[in-house]
Amino acid sequence: TVHATVDDAVADLHHVFATCPRPRHIVKTVLTARGAAIELRAIGDRGLRSGLMFGPERAGLDNEDMARADALIRYPLNPAFMSLNLAQAVMVMAYEWWMATDDTPPRALMTNETHVATKGELNNFLRHLTADLDECGFLRNEQKRPGMIRNLRHFFERGEVTEQELRTLHGVVTELSRGRKGRPKD
Repeated sequence: TVHATVDDAVADLHHVFATCPRPRHIVKTVLTARGAAIELRAIGDRGLRSGLMFGPERAGLDNEDMARADALIRYPLNPAFMSLNLAQAVMVMAYEWWMATDDTPPRALMTNETHVATKGELNNFLRHLTADLDECGFLRNEQKRPGMIRNLRHFFERGEVTEQELRTLHGVVTELSRGRKGRPKD
């Protein structure tokens, strides 16, 4: 709806938040976009109506408009350039409002047709690798051998190696071993 005044626009709301990029001489609670989004969701969950005021791009909201707000929203911007255009300001708030209830995990490993290798699968590969490293003489220094094997284990334990990646590495170790056996000795 279109309203002639801010008072008309907010008359049926219980809470109003206003975006404010520049410091003003007003005593109000100041929220980040994320904090405001969380509060807006909580207000809606209680069955109350809320609204957001965005000012014009040229000058932002004036003090009279902000006086009608319960809290101000300030985005953490570059202090040398403290403004966003209207579309950017709306998009930041829309994103934070959406994210306030989004349950998408912040991190996921896409494994497609494979799965994260079990400890048993990893241990099987490490036995294969160690046996071939012993056979080729790489682990010949008995004093350094336990530390070298531990370093290899740490390398593979650090990430979530997939079963497919281990199968590929089994093939690499097998081919390296076959290739070494088929070559003439110097």
